Amino acid sequence: MTKNLILFDFDETIVSNYEREEIIAEVLHDFVLYSKYPNNDVVILTARYQRGPVIDFFKKLGIANVEVVAVGELNPLAKSAYVLNKLSQKNYRAVKVYEDKIENIKEIEKVVRSQNVAFSSVHIQSPDAIQDLRNFVGLTLDGEKDVPKSPGSGIVVVRKFDDEWKVLGLKLEGQFDLPKGKMEKGETEFQAALRETLEESGIDDLDFKWGQQSTSIKHLTFFVAQTSQDAYIPQNPESGIYEHDSAEWVSFDKMKSKCYGFLVPVVDWAESIVVK
Repeated sequence: MTKNLILFDFDETIVSNYEREEIIAEVLHDFVLYSKYPNNDVVILTARYQRGPVIDFFKKLGIANVEVVAVGELNPLAKSAYVLNKLSQKNYRAVKVYEDKIENIKEIEKVVRSQNVAFSSVHIQSPDAIQDLRNFVGLTLDGEKDVPKSPGSGIVVVRKFDDEWKVLGLKLEGQFDLPKGKMEKGETEFQAALRETLEESGIDDLDFKWGQQSTSIKHLTFFVAQTSQDAYIPQNPESGIYEHDSAEWVSFDKMKSKCYGFLVPVVDWAESIVVK
């Protein structure tokens, strides 16, 4: 399995004041979230000389087995050299960086792109970046609220195989998700659902044979549509990261037994429309 490399700076990125342990919760949440998935290598990449205090910081939060790399100098080339060495050791498909220093981001981007690897970054000193994280993510460390708080939408995509209807499941760590995501400025729910389905599954040939009726769960609105297209997992057009491991056509029963719990009512709703 080809992995993503996710890099987090520490000072002024995860913590804004180490002595008083003032945590930037939005970034810490992303760190915890990315660390859950085996297709991500997550590294704390700090300019500090010693990694011990950073490891101790995470232990206080109950977060163990954190990979911390201390390059020991402020020169941006130190971090980019580490990244170049890392890319030479493993075939990564994408690199994402969380950093407060734009010069570090630029140097890392240079070496990543020189290796023809997808690159994205979050500049932590940017108010827009922090606000976007704050709007989109439920801020908990226990993993309970991995659901967008901003309005979003998606589509339950179905396909008929012989006499059986099957549902498109986007698989990640053994669980199925549906194509979905947050609405962009100026989009309707329906437009966002179409865009997200294309971005996450490669499917754009959709027949809304049951009309554009919808159901809502939490902050998400779902539609249901039929396709005859094969699905695949594209790279996210903004981050360059593959957000799921595979796309599979599964029965309604299997989908309900293997999908994220909050999606079960959505799958039930779609089944009641499609299977009559």
